Amino acid sequence: MADQTTSPPLAASVLELQGVFPSETALRDAVARLSLAGFDRAELSVPSGVAGMDAAPPQTEVDQRQARTLGTSMAASSGAMVGAGLAAAAGIAVAPIAAAAVVGGLAAGAIAGAAASGAKSAEDASEQQRAAAGQLILTVRLRDRAQQGEVERAFKEAGATRWDAVERRAD
Repeated sequence: MADQTTSPPLAASVLELQGVFPSETALRDAVARLSLAGFDRAELSVPSGVAGMDAAPPQTEVDQRQARTLGTSMAASSGAMVGAGLAAAAGIAVAPIAAAAVVGGLAAGAIAGAAASGAKSAEDASEQQRAAAGQLILTVRLRDRAQQGEVERAFKEAGATRWDAVERRAD
């Protein structure tokens, strides 16, 4: 006979605090402050209704740097393999061709890195436009009303331009 477990009853409503931030840096500062205050990342979100926020998964600067490194490494490796393959097929001495392939691969990697930097600049411009339009929003789910003051303080210290409490009913 299977042991039946019961789950806690669903809440009739959920209380959230939504803050609007002037920059991504301010929004990240608020997330850091809330994390230090004991809020779980699962309680923090960016509403899906905000234009452009669903276009790409959230990325940190470390994620972006790793993606650029991966792209550069792949381009360099591909160039080296193509060069070595051509040299082997032609029956030519591999050392000079391999060196040329590595140089070509590094050049391709540099071009890929420059393209990634350009994409980052475009992303930064988009973030600035959303901030100017008041669209950088962070939502914090509150477990109880006592947390509201703590979240408001974190929003204020991080530079939020405004915040509002929102109660969502289950019905």
